[in-house]
Order: sequence, then structure tokens, then C-alpha cells
Amino acid sequence: MGKYDAILKGLPKFPSELSEGWASRQREIDEAKAKITDRTPSTLLALYAALRSEVDRLESEKKEMGIQLEAASSLLLGAYEGEGITSLRVAGIGSVRTEPGPYAHITDKPKFHQWCLENGFGLQMQLPWQTMNNVAKERLLANQEPPEGVTVYLKDKLVLTRDR
Repeated sequence: MGKYDAILKGLPKFPSELSEGWASRQREIDEAKAKITDRTPSTLLALYAALRSEVDRLESEKKEMGIQLEAASSLLLGAYEGEGITSLRVAGIGSVRTEPGPYAHITDKPKFHQWCLENGFGLQMQLPWQTMNNVAKERLLANQEPPEGVTVYLKDKLVLTRDR
């Protein structure tokens, strides 16, 4: 028996049209589906696993490249500062300049939250989806209603367990 079995009964299926940007994304998905001709479960599983592995590899590569980019940025800013320059052009590459600007950082979340509410930003404030979803699931497990303004649906997801 799974953790959520008791609360899944009676939940309506998630309507895909509720997703943001649903129409254009659905067109792209439909186009991709049309290119898949062998629709046997084992072939689809193999395709899913291969795509999942490629996405994981690219995300890992992107993370590593982001770290390298931050390192190069930090070193370049230091070199510019050390040389007393704000711009440099290299033939065949282009130019990079520094552009000073303000950078905000929240140091007192409750005060900032209150300020947002008082200044008309209340509807723009939201929990990350993962946090809201976990809060809703935990409330349901505790036999409580989901937070006001939240509807909980049943949505299947695939879970890949790779052979070792």
C-alpha cells in the first residue's frame, strides 16, 4: 500500500488544460507523439528511459557549466578591477563590459511579506509549486482540507527505476 492510497480515492483526474501555456505545449507534444510510430509498452519504456537519461545528463552538464561560468565571471570581474577597466573587446569573440546596478536581497522575510501585502503585491506572491503541493498532500494525509484556493487532483506520473 502506497503512502497516498487512502487519499487518492475520489480525487478527480488532473485536466491537462489547467497547465500554464497548455495549448501551445499540447501542440508541441502532439507533434512529438505523431513521430513515435512504435507504441508498444516495452518500446515506449525504452524510449522514456533513454530520454530521461539524456535529460539527467544535460541537467548535470548544465549545472557544471553554470559553476564554471560563475568562476570565469568572478575571475573576469577581478581582472577588470585589477586592470582598472570596465570593457574589453577581443577580435573574433566580441566584447564584455561591466554594468553596475542595484541588486536586492531579502534580509527580513516577514517584514518584506507585510510590505508586499500593503503595497498591492499580494497576488503576485506565491509559494513554489513543490512546497504548495507538499503542504496540500500532508494536510490530506492528516485528514485536513487542502489550503483555501487549492484544488487537489489525481495525476499519474512515471517513476523510472534503472537496472544496476
